[in-house]
Amino acid sequence: MRVLILTDHKTHTVNNSIYSIAGAISDHHEVSSVYIASRGDKRNQSFFDGSNIYTVFAIPHSDQFQYPAQELFTYDAYEVGIEEFDVIFLRLPRPIHPDFLDVLDHEYIDGLIINDIQGIQKTSSKAFLLELDQFTAPMALIEKFEDILNFRNPCVLKPLQSYAGKGIIKIDGRRVWIENQETSYDSFARMYVDNPQPYLAMEYLHNLDQGDKRIVVVDGEVLTSSLRFPPKNGWICNVSQGGRDVLQEPDDREMEIIEYLNPILLELGIFYYGLDTLVDNSGKRVISEINTLSIGGISPGEKSSGKPLSKIFAEHFVSYCLEE
Repeated sequence: MRVLILTDHKTHTVNNSIYSIAGAISDHHEVSSVYIASRGDKRNQSFFDGSNIYTVFAIPHSDQFQYPAQELFTYDAYEVGIEEFDVIFLRLPRPIHPDFLDVLDHEYIDGLIINDIQGIQKTSSKAFLLELDQFTAPMALIEKFEDILNFRNPCVLKPLQSYAGKGIIKIDGRRVWIENQETSYDSFARMYVDNPQPYLAMEYLHNLDQGDKRIVVVDGEVLTSSLRFPPKNGWICNVSQGGRDVLQEPDDREMEIIEYLNPILLELGIFYYGLDTLVDNSGKRVISEINTLSIGGISPGEKSSGKPLSKIFAEHFVSYCLEE
């Protein structure tokens, strides 16, 4: 099996799971080669904007593939054809060029893409959560400013394609925070009217001190789970925004959510996903996010638990690919 991993090394941190995952997949006896292509390589601009989807500059995996990888992609990458690979593995954070996924989905017809592109496109929008309202806090789709006025206050607004806590807005009475920067309600209203965009509105949950739990599910099984807390005087429970995390297993409510989600997501070609939960205002864990594109948490979970999570992931990955 030949695997091409698509990533962006310029967005990586030392905790990015791509390094341990790529090594574990490369070591698997069913895998003959692993190559990694980066959107951060300027030569790949035409590939990642969808105008040339047939060749890409990539590096073969080796023990040298460690953070930081700038020099590897600068000097060791060479052009390969995507038809050479049996599997394309997406580890690519947003923002993504609007044409890229569509073109890749239509042109790469002989191989397997993980996760499935059409499944990613459906589930990556925050609006997908509206289909899961039995497991969410009160939510609504915001398409105009009047929708914000008609929704409950306090609330949180999430851009439909946001990631890593970017662009999230909290409204509490006449006070507004854009990410962690406070502004006035009137300034926010003017900004929205000048530049309207759709949001998913969610009732603001007052139990942030109980943490945002990230659960990584692989082929229907929980691989790792951690509880993330916001930084001091912050409200976004994301490590990239200054939060912290500790290992914690899913509770019974979260396992009920996972059992409900698994058949839906597997049917959509979602091999693995990150489920984020918060404690709602009635004290129950509810879905706050589902990430199916670039899922973090494996490498930090591996370091904290001492378990070979990357190797376990690779076993699931290869088995899934061989079955498809």
